[in-house]
Amino acid sequence: MAHWKLQEEVGSGSPRARARTAYLDVLVPRMKGSVQNALAESPDRTDITVVVLGEIGEDGLRAVAPGKKFGQVKQDAGLKVVQVLVDLYGDRAVWTYRGSKGKVSTRPVPVNGPQWLARYTPHKVEQAAVIDRVLLDACAVGHAIGGGPDLDFFRDLRDWRGDHLVSIADGAYAELVQGLLDPKGIESGLWIAIVQALKDVLDPEMPIAPGGLELAALAGLVEAPLDLGQMRAYYKALWSQVAAVQASGDLDREYEYTEPGGRRKLLPALRQANVQVFKDEADRWGASMDALGAAVKGINLPNDVLRERLVEYNRRNLTATMGIAQLDKIDLALRVLANRALQAAGDYQPEGANDPFDFALLFGIPLPAVICTRDGGLLARVAEAQSHDGWKVMTPVEVLAWLRTGQRPVR
Repeated sequence: MAHWKLQEEVGSGSPRARARTAYLDVLVPRMKGSVQNALAESPDRTDITVVVLGEIGEDGLRAVAPGKKFGQVKQDAGLKVVQVLVDLYGDRAVWTYRGSKGKVSTRPVPVNGPQWLARYTPHKVEQAAVIDRVLLDACAVGHAIGGGPDLDFFRDLRDWRGDHLVSIADGAYAELVQGLLDPKGIESGLWIAIVQALKDVLDPEMPIAPGGLELAALAGLVEAPLDLGQMRAYYKALWSQVAAVQASGDLDREYEYTEPGGRRKLLPALRQANVQVFKDEADRWGASMDALGAAVKGINLPNDVLRERLVEYNRRNLTATMGIAQLDKIDLALRVLANRALQAAGDYQPEGANDPFDFALLFGIPLPAVICTRDGGLLARVAEAQSHDGWKVMTPVEVLAWLRTGQRPVR
């Protein structure tokens, strides 16, 4: 399975590799300028090699080494680009896309790229971008179905969050409401204690993070109209509605709120709305898994090869609405989906809406955010996906350690 590896481990800047590309040193000043301009324009891009070599041009490369085969010059120029990245940002900030056996994993050059380049190796620079938000999964908030909430965690999260904002994930909100609806779920006295503990933790402007198209637009994954004022008012109202639940009857009351322009809006009663949401999500996910399982079944390829093909297939299907940098931001979600497709061709049978809500959580990572969960199944699926963003799905203990030290969890 292909995945991102640090240049610290890859070693493209080794003395041997640099000796191989020494004849291209004359291009280094120009490459550095191209790299810096490209990353200033789009810090998350992974097609830096395409941009740099496109600016140098075919004639420019041929002129540097007229006696060498051009195919070799192109390969060496690609290697030179990553050496320039390492020189500029260090080998602990530069990531390269590698196959499971350590070999480079290439992608086709986009149709608007240089026609004389066919494929390129993706690289990315993890600059000091701050993760803005911690998204709480339902079991990180409620944790009542099976043991009770860890109210100390909320206190520690308040004390250690620093400048990080904290929100309940959109799907997690629906699962919390379901926990309140379930007679064996979160009892009202416990819920009141949870709400009180969260009062000084949640982002007052966005206590619940958006989902769907609003989340995609907020994370910069797609271009879509987004009224931040209306969005914040809606999600603040959702939290106010569920936070006010103290008895079963509160689940059957509508909730009125005011939009920024003064317009009055009415939220449906929690019981009515949530039952429909859970049914719709379960139906959609079940149909999707049936279709994916049927499409994969019978393809005679090793699972690791087929998994990579599925990831690339999904990436290609999304290129109409997302750029390469945006697709890399949802790498974890694409890999979890590919694994689920393989499982759907076997004996995987989705039950209820838990899986689609867990899957939706992963789309919060590009905000940028980390996910806090106690869900062992979700953590296992994330580990199985082997994505460069897998570390961003953490247990409460790992989240607190990360907030204190800035160090990623070691697993």
